[in-house]
Amino acid sequence: AMEEAGAQPENCCYVGDNLNRDIVGAKAVDFGMTVAVQYDRSKPLKLTEENMPDGKIYTFPQLLDIFPEGGKVAVDKLIAPNDGQ
Repeated sequence: AMEEAGAQPENCCYVGDNLNRDIVGAKAVDFGMTVAVQYDRSKPLKLTEENMPDGKIYTFPQLLDIFPEGGKVAVDKLIAPNDGQ
């Protein structure tokens, strides 16, 4: 899909719900940003240095806060991956 869009990984954000498959994999191919999805706030992510995303979300609509318009990223809207929830 990136090739079809003519996008480079460093200009893309990978959103995934599996830290070890999605986040580690996206970092391995140099995605510019990674965001983890944590569906259950009562089950904190099992973070390591290797699988640490740039931020996390609890629901997909939160992506609209992070990416308010084309080419812009509201990094202040990212939830810290290790916020204790």
